[in-house]
Amino acid sequence: MALPHMRMRSRTRLFFLVVVLSLAAAGPAEPAVAQSGPAVTLSLVSQTPVLTPADPALKVTVHATNTGTSDIASLEIRLTVGAKILTRSDYEASLTNGPASVALTRSFPVKGPLAAGASRDLSVEVSITSTSIPDVLVDSQVYPLRVSVIDATNATEVGGLNSAMIEIVRIPEKPLRLGWTFEVGGLAPALDYQGRATPAIESTIAPAGRLAAQVAAATSLADHKVPFDLAIEPSLLEQLGRMRDGYKRTNGTVVEAADAGDAGAILDGLHTAAAKQSTQLTSEPFVWASMPALLHAGLGRDLKDQNYLGRTTVGSILNVSPDLSVTRPPMGALDDPALRAIITQNASLVLAQPDSVSRPAQANDFAPPPTAVVNEGNRSATLILPDPGTQSLLEDPALAQDPVRAAQATLGELATIWKQEPVPAGDVARGVAITLPATLPAGFWGAFTHRVAEATFLKPVTADQLVTQVPPPAGTTKLTGQSPASFRGSYTTALRDAQRDVAALRSMLPPGDPQPDRLDRNLYVAESSVYLSDERGGRSWISSARETTDTVFHRALPPSSQAFTFLQRSGAIPVTLGDPGPRPLKVVLRLESPRVTFPDGATQTLTLKQPNQIATFAIETNAVGPNPVILTISAPNGRVLGQESIIVRSTAVNKIALAITLGAGLVLVLLWARRWFRRPTR
Repeated sequence: MALPHMRMRSRTRLFFLVVVLSLAAAGPAEPAVAQSGPAVTLSLVSQTPVLTPADPALKVTVHATNTGTSDIASLEIRLTVGAKILTRSDYEASLTNGPASVALTRSFPVKGPLAAGASRDLSVEVSITSTSIPDVLVDSQVYPLRVSVIDATNATEVGGLNSAMIEIVRIPEKPLRLGWTFEVGGLAPALDYQGRATPAIESTIAPAGRLAAQVAAATSLADHKVPFDLAIEPSLLEQLGRMRDGYKRTNGTVVEAADAGDAGAILDGLHTAAAKQSTQLTSEPFVWASMPALLHAGLGRDLKDQNYLGRTTVGSILNVSPDLSVTRPPMGALDDPALRAIITQNASLVLAQPDSVSRPAQANDFAPPPTAVVNEGNRSATLILPDPGTQSLLEDPALAQDPVRAAQATLGELATIWKQEPVPAGDVARGVAITLPATLPAGFWGAFTHRVAEATFLKPVTADQLVTQVPPPAGTTKLTGQSPASFRGSYTTALRDAQRDVAALRSMLPPGDPQPDRLDRNLYVAESSVYLSDERGGRSWISSARETTDTVFHRALPPSSQAFTFLQRSGAIPVTLGDPGPRPLKVVLRLESPRVTFPDGATQTLTLKQPNQIATFAIETNAVGPNPVILTISAPNGRVLGQESIIVRSTAVNKIALAITLGAGLVLVLLWARRWFRRPTR
């Protein structure tokens, strides 16, 4: 009778076990609802950069996209302003976490729903006065700001973003000096190794592209006489110049010069920006190659040549001479050998990276000094050092996805630096430096430069002005120990071999032929920093140069092996050479043989102008029969292009040898006859 009870207990336990496992597998109910419910992503379209007593209205517009699976029938947009910021660390934390406390919150209903997958702009405006936030507009401050989208039906936040609200009460007595550098270039080449334009460059120079927005911002600053430093990669100018005259795309289609206006517009804008007196145009190598990497690979001579080519390229295309005293090491890469090379080029100001020197923590979390002096031997250079915190914001990938918010957040960081530090006495000024990398999105450039130009607490200056107005701390410092990336030995060897081939080609062509210069530029592109992590991409430039030179070298060689037969010991052999193609080629011919002499010389230098051109050599054979002769064809600089074997066969009779042979034969006959006469008879 106990068996049924045991079965019932087992079934009951099994039932509860299944229920527990089902609940565990299902998980909490709330996350499941959140995953299938409404979710909104926001990006900042516009925001009032700075509030003033004359204009205390905070206007915000966000672009809202419902990425959830259900419609939002009733919307609200909410602004939350936190307590004023006291330290930089608090400010930077607020960009991630939002306001730590609430000083003001306002909600505004939005007309109409937001369907799943739909997007729309939402705008709100609120007047910030002392009645809403105590002490606001009494003293200049920075406040954390949260913009939220609320599902009014459930009274829950379904999306939001963090920004900064800046209010300036009065014109600052001592604005913060801002040394800022625009990087133009440093990305992938505009043209590939075959001279074809890539889709990436066409999109970036288009009116809505990144480079177009950057150049438009620089031009606007220059027109308004706002100082800044401009670091342009010269190879970009050279390639855009080629595109302006018409170009071919990688898909084979051709763009005529009349339709290549985007490239011309970029060059015109850069000329306008660089030509203004308020703009400081820095000196750059032709290609943005890592200086430490080139020097470590033993390519220091290339670096020197690139510096010269960079200056001349900028001068010829923009018609503006760069300031040779100021340089920006490509990508900011710097070590002791690179600094030594910079000083050798007579540059005294170096636009460096935030971590180029050790920068000890400052009291009260103040910003570190923007300048420092570094000794190299018996000479020194002054470094311009970007602020680490501000530079981190500029290079934050999350902020880069929302460029207007990135611009406002960066302005808030600069305002916090200005507000936090006490106003120095006397003529002492405070300063900060930043570098605007070329990778910043298109929407950032206009939003940020407009904010800086209008910010009364900032005074933009050039690099030399920053050093003059904010002198470096007393004493000198040293560069931080760095282990720069470098090319592998096989890559460097291939690069050097290709350069030697181009030098040989240059010696073969008429003076002024553009092809060697074009190939040299292509090999400089192979030294670009982008190929430190993509040697395969860099080798395409090297291989293309080698293929070009090998094709020319092969043209100079004889079409086939040659043989000559002579009835006499001396004569002349006509050596047939190859087809030089559309351009004359200068070559050096040299004959060598242990059994043949060359009365008029074994070497000739001649210019090939037509196919099957003949070079004649006088010869004299020393033996009858086949006599091998080695023909070496070289470039005028000594580079051997190839060798061919020539057979010189002589059938001429040597009289002395013949007399000796006949005499020897006669002696043998007499000896034989003597034996015959001495034979005994029976």
